[in-house]
Amino acid sequence: MHSISRRGLLRGTAAGAAALALPGAAGTATTAAAEADPPHRWIGAGPFTHVHDPSLPGRRRYLNDHTLIKAYGRWHLFGIVGDSAPPGASPDSAAEVAFAHASAPGPYGPWTPHADALTVDRSYFGEEHLWAPHVVEAGGTFWMFYAAGGRGGAAINLATSSDLFTWTRVPSGPLFRGIAVAAMAPSGLAAFQRRQTVPSGGWDDWQHLFGWTAAAPTLAPGADGRLEAFALSPGGARLDHRWYLDTGGAWAAGEGFGEPGVPLAAPPTAAADVTGRLHLFAVTADGRIRTRVQERPSGAWRPWSAFGERLVAPLRAGSPAG
Repeated sequence: MHSISRRGLLRGTAAGAAALALPGAAGTATTAAAEADPPHRWIGAGPFTHVHDPSLPGRRRYLNDHTLIKAYGRWHLFGIVGDSAPPGASPDSAAEVAFAHASAPGPYGPWTPHADALTVDRSYFGEEHLWAPHVVEAGGTFWMFYAAGGRGGAAINLATSSDLFTWTRVPSGPLFRGIAVAAMAPSGLAAFQRRQTVPSGGWDDWQHLFGWTAAAPTLAPGADGRLEAFALSPGGARLDHRWYLDTGGAWAAGEGFGEPGVPLAAPPTAAADVTGRLHLFAVTADGRIRTRVQERPSGAWRPWSAFGERLVAPLRAGSPAG
């Protein structure tokens, strides 16, 4: 899969917007609106004032997607920083791997440059590019929400700081990612999956996920961004398990997930706790709830155990809650 960058997403959005332009219909609607509305009055913003240049000696750099926050009596600026392109050319957004940081007593400066606030961490859930930071303060902590991209798609990540200089990514991983869906063939002889390539964007091709299944598989994202999938065989006697080998969407071959000693009435339900561990819940054919939980986030699974002995209706809703 191609690596996702800021410019790639913008080009895709622009292409979609262009496809919506219908000269005939749009022209009629625009004319009607102009006749109905009063004349527009332009509001100026005043002249531009140069206040900060992130360039280094012998190295011209640009600043983009910036955000401002005032704290401790100073203004702090964070934004994409990259090497400027020659005249007439566009900068390489794939090389946007850091957020510049500068501070000043007021918006007009003078601005003091500081060490980059955040740089790409390729070991952090496939992060390869950074863009669009936004910083807020709550409860004495500064929260930086930012977009990140890579071969695994685009995501919204989060880092925190107590002083605006040292930032730490949250260990649980991205807040949002592209999504995936799974569906069962009409014959019930196979289940297939397809994945969104970028948030709110296009989808890749359908991929074979499981063989003969009783219903559509259960999908759940792990703490590291990798999907896990579970499929129940007809009759509920076997539960199969597959998972992403990486955030790019390559699936492991799959294996049996073990049975709780009695057939299941419906596909399981999966949910993550506050530590990032996945919990799997299933209703057995005799109306009891059984569960498995990961030993650690994105880790191995503990054996099946009882989730109380209260009987519940063995509905085929896929959820212990019915």
